[in-house]
Amino acid sequence: MGLLHCDGSKTLSGILRLVAVMVTMSGLSRFLISPAWSVATLEEVRYRQFQAQVQPRIVQAHREQRSRRARRRGRPQPTVVTGYLIMDDSTHTKRYYQLLVSGLGRHLSSTERKPVNGHSLFQAVYVVEEHQHPLTPVMYCQKAVCEQNGQSFFSKVDLTVQTVEAFEPLPDTQTHVLVDS
Repeated sequence: MGLLHCDGSKTLSGILRLVAVMVTMSGLSRFLISPAWSVATLEEVRYRQFQAQVQPRIVQAHREQRSRRARRRGRPQPTVVTGYLIMDDSTHTKRYYQLLVSGLGRHLSSTERKPVNGHSLFQAVYVVEEHQHPLTPVMYCQKAVCEQNGQSFFSKVDLTVQTVEAFEPLPDTQTHVLVDS
């Protein structure tokens, strides 16, 4: 995540400044090159931490809604805590375009309003009670690039469907899915 959010230099010291963990430069280097960690395991641990952080807020929101509702005869209205699964893609322009770099292609940039050379990153974030949990980003490659590299092609719609199907919302929440066209 430090690499994704790094506005400064993409060096070990630049990443180290953004990572809120007590770790040394050599420890970070060993972690990044070590095959002992996996993205799936890291993603699972991050989600459990997010759940532990947000679950008390969800319980509190339900409690506050129950205390504010008017007393009436009959069955009370259920309380609702809404989570939002937001998905979008963004194009990252690469000025020094090299065909040798994996995933590079011509993608439509909404900021420049024209096709540009670069990467397209598909990102999803889950928002509940003002807390955000970014899901692991996925590189979108065009069909021609996938055919050249011998990879399976997934459209942005396919990536969206996969994300929604694999997503596990927090208990006691209702999730709304937000995507652009």
